Amino acid sequence: MSISPLHSAKVLCLLFLLAANARLLAQTNSNLDRLRSLNGEILRYHGLARASGLTVQPVASVEATRLLDERFNALGALIEQDPRQALLMAFSPDLLAELAVAFPQSKSKLETHGVWQGPIRYGIVDGLKFAQSKTILLMPVDGKTVSLHLATDQPGAMKSGDLITVSGVRAGDRVAAEQASVTTKASWAQCATTGAQKIAVILVNLKNYALPAAMNANLVTGIVLGNSGGGAQNTPDWSVDDFWQQNSDGQTWVQRSGAGALKIVGPYTLAENYNLNGSCQYDALRQAAYRAADNDLDFQEYSRAIVVFPPNGACAWAGLGTVGCWGGWECPGDGACNYSWTMQRADQMLNRGWGVQLTTHELGHNLTLGHANTRDFGPEPLGPMGAAGTRTEYGDRFSTMGSWNFGFYNADHAITQLGWLLPGTQYLDVSSNGSYSLSWYGSRPAGLKALRIRRGAAQDNANLIVELRRNRGPYDSQLASQSWSGALIHYRDASTGINSDLVDFTATDTFGDPALAAGQTWKDPYSNVSLRVDSIVNDTVNLTVTYGASPCAPATPGVTISPLNPSVPAGTAVSYTVTVKNKDSLNCAAAAYDFRSTLPGAWSEGSFSPASLTIKPGGSATVKLTKTPPAAAAPGTYGINVAARHISSGLTASATASCTVTAAPPAMTVSVAAPLENYKLNVNVPITATVKKGSAAVAAATVQFALVRPNGQTVTKTLTTGTAGKATWTYKVTLKGAYSVKAVATKGTQKATSAADTFKVN
Repeated sequence: MSISPLHSAKVLCLLFLLAANARLLAQTNSNLDRLRSLNGEILRYHGLARASGLTVQPVASVEATRLLDERFNALGALIEQDPRQALLMAFSPDLLAELAVAFPQSKSKLETHGVWQGPIRYGIVDGLKFAQSKTILLMPVDGKTVSLHLATDQPGAMKSGDLITVSGVRAGDRVAAEQASVTTKASWAQCATTGAQKIAVILVNLKNYALPAAMNANLVTGIVLGNSGGGAQNTPDWSVDDFWQQNSDGQTWVQRSGAGALKIVGPYTLAENYNLNGSCQYDALRQAAYRAADNDLDFQEYSRAIVVFPPNGACAWAGLGTVGCWGGWECPGDGACNYSWTMQRADQMLNRGWGVQLTTHELGHNLTLGHANTRDFGPEPLGPMGAAGTRTEYGDRFSTMGSWNFGFYNADHAITQLGWLLPGTQYLDVSSNGSYSLSWYGSRPAGLKALRIRRGAAQDNANLIVELRRNRGPYDSQLASQSWSGALIHYRDASTGINSDLVDFTATDTFGDPALAAGQTWKDPYSNVSLRVDSIVNDTVNLTVTYGASPCAPATPGVTISPLNPSVPAGTAVSYTVTVKNKDSLNCAAAAYDFRSTLPGAWSEGSFSPASLTIKPGGSATVKLTKTPPAAAAPGTYGINVAARHISSGLTASATASCTVTAAPPAMTVSVAAPLENYKLNVNVPITATVKKGSAAVAAATVQFALVRPNGQTVTKTLTTGTAGKATWTYKVTLKGAYSVKAVATKGTQKATSAADTFKVN
């Protein structure tokens, strides 16, 4: 029996995961801290620009340009690492408009807010040992390709080709998406999840890197078709074709003959190493492999393409697979085509076992599947409705879409995306009391193999998906034995997306023994459903589902805050809208909530209007949070928080936003003057009012002059300033004596009064 790279000690895998997460966190924090610092530095130059009418001296302009260039790069890096934090650090549209005027040479290095729509290309990169992954989401925008990075849950079962709409912030070719939705689902017959799968495999060497000696067409034939395919022989006779046929009850298989039959070409030696400056140039490598194989392949005959390449010192991952069909314009020399593709590192598939595990995983992405994760709720199998729990990517060791193993694509994936289990005959939707018998999930021919049990009310979109695994066949027999002792259960709700979430029904919390064993009953403390595994007889599990009286289960509220990062001058109040959702079970009474905001620590807590809310279960309401940065607050971006407390239970949830504090704009001033101190009788005296903000002229301000004549009479005149900020009143003096004149300037809500100027008439 072959041992996969992930079948080494679980502790070692955990250490890899912790180390990778620590590196990612360090990189994210570094970019976040630098971006926060850059925001403050740039805002100081913005303050200088405001004071001088949005013009700056050349030296300051050069330094601001350098800082804006550096900020552009830091923001782009943060978008990739943590799009939510990037949204919190992005400047508001009004502030960006001012910066574009003040620093026009850096306009292209400023982010933009917007809404974008287009078809997506979606791929998943699986790291070595499946310690971590990376998502590739690409969209055409304005004739260019941008990468999308979601700061929200993935919208439904999204796949390549779907038309999606996103809103958020764009910096160059990267977009941090605050919201995303699927507008139109793509449907391509050649990439269907059932029927013949037409696979082409391209083997390539690189300029200075060669495939391992064991990697050849015979090995690949065995991996894909098994012993009957005529390639390298193996016991057990694992293969992609057999795995699919067993898993799908014969609905999906690898094409063995005729057009589109499995074809393995190469190895071709490519002209480059595709590791420029230590960067993995996977797309250029793939395109070069296509060109090399063009004379030997008619790409239009295939729906799946696999490129197998040697490690090159840069592509530090095991495989990369598209989620669905990538797009229809890549086939070299063969015209437009449409297919999914994977790239797989040869050293990660050097025997039949490794090859089948890796290839069924990457081709699972092609079949539109995400990862098989675990979802932990601490001491209980499931938390309250809508609770996030703690997801561990790849944590499910009972599906090939999880950590490296031989497990079938689970029933959740088979129902939701693959269409391999048909409603009514192969799975049942359950929402009322009943007793059921399920066949072993790996058995053939097809029978009733899964239950999808509604949890809570229909509008909760939450379900338990139940299946049975047994110590049978070449695949299930490789799994941890506890999975054979009862029902394996996955949980799906609105946050699951294309992934699946395994939940643990034992107290050990290792997820190596998650099954609800025969003779055990689980009663949901947060809804009215209970599930009992009555018995397992041969390869059939007997279960009872009961819906009783619904309990009142208080839950942590949902909290969001907007806008994410408004900008205000120091000393000026800023308002946020806080939305609270009551996630209590539906038979609870309306719940009261109160609020706090403690960040930034040097600011006052702020005020809420109203101070509390009462919300029915399932409902939402909003409250206004007003914060005021101190007048002495330095320009910069500050973190803001809000906490909403479910008063009766004490359950609290929080949300974060930012506030960008700018230098207070200079106050408007007005001065008034006559050019001379003495005039002769009956001459015209030009009296000029000058209106400014700092050193900048204020045009279109209203100026009211008030002239006091020697006899005490006051004469007024109203004029409007021109582009130079000046308004001149020419007044004919007809009395001898002392004159005094003042001016009051107004523009919008701003108002200024001048000191008096005097002159004499002799």
